[in-house]
Amino acid sequence: MRQFTLVPVLSLSSCIMTFSPRAWVTEEAAFEVDRAALTKVACTTHNGSITVAGGEQAKIVVRVTKKAGGHDEADAEDAAQAIEILHKNVEGGLALGWRWREPRSSSWHAVVSFDVMQPRDLPLSVVTHNGHVRLTGLHAAVTARSHNGGLTLEDCDGTVDGETHNGHITADVRSAEVGLRTHNGGVDVVLSGEGPVAGAILSHNGNVRLGLPGQRGTRLVCTTRNGRIICDRPLERAERGRNFLVADLGAATSRLEVETHNGSIRVE
Repeated sequence: MRQFTLVPVLSLSSCIMTFSPRAWVTEEAAFEVDRAALTKVACTTHNGSITVAGGEQAKIVVRVTKKAGGHDEADAEDAAQAIEILHKNVEGGLALGWRWREPRSSSWHAVVSFDVMQPRDLPLSVVTHNGHVRLTGLHAAVTARSHNGGLTLEDCDGTVDGETHNGHITADVRSAEVGLRTHNGGVDVVLSGEGPVAGAILSHNGNVRLGLPGQRGTRLVCTTRNGRIICDRPLERAERGRNFLVADLGAATSRLEVETHNGSIRVE
């Protein structure tokens, strides 16, 4: 079994917030994991944000913020001590998460957020039920899920697969393959790569703004059920109506579908 090298935990800081009638305690910790032969990273939390930045470093640096709540300060402290941070090797990858190390008291609440720095070429998968996801500088396949929170992706050029049920998606990526979906929220995407792009961008209830600079060798198919299509750039060989647009950007070798059920689509 792989042995992880831990660095000393950061000094714990306690801060009590007076949300009546509940008290909260915040604690922070950090550790490092040698990349070695790791093939991927996965991070899961229930309530909390996840931020991951890719870089050239050989180690994975993890900072964790635990916010624990209880009836009073002592109860909140007990809750904080019961939160166990997990980091283990699963099928060749690093799995990050947390759990209650003992049966959870009905008065305990937890918000656990992760801030990760990792090698940019390691594939990544993240899931949070209630929190924002922010991914930057990753040059490998990424998968991001938030049930109640937004997604932000910047400077990514691997395959992108992102979904939120209730939240806005903002992305500025060079990926050749994208899948971005939000059920209740808007999508603001710039696809800044040089070559063709394939995939789908979908919002059930929200507007979509799509930036596609240059001729991408892509067939663009936009549809909306309750809204309109607005295009701010010249197009050749385009078929269009109030709520649909089909156009080839250069010699199309791939297909990008953009759809919203209740909202408008703007192409720039």
